[in-house]
Amino acid sequence: MLKFIRFNGNNQQDDINLTNLSFENSTLSINEFNFDNIVIYPNPAKDIINFKGINKANSIKLFDLEGNMIKKIEFNNNDEIALNINKLSAGIYLAKIFNNQSSVVRKIIKD
Repeated sequence: MLKFIRFNGNNQQDDINLTNLSFENSTLSINEFNFDNIVIYPNPAKDIINFKGINKANSIKLFDLEGNMIKKIEFNNNDEIALNINKLSAGIYLAKIFNNQSSVVRKIIKD
């Protein structure tokens, strides 16, 4: 039996007794997407930038340094994506790579 003690608003003690408590045998899933395996090349780039090792990712959003989203690409089960950046001005951009549960940001340099 587990016993919890809490104090109510009147500074009096309330007891909560649990006698039939059960737990299911379940495992929390761990997403095996490893952001360390992502390779971005060439960086700096002029026209095309490649993202490799993104087979568990599902989208990439490209942002300028003011936080404006410039491009968004959605995909499924691709290990490599080529992103055309030839119309972007030279400068630094942030690529946010997403999977279903998390994301990572990488710096992109446009020549």
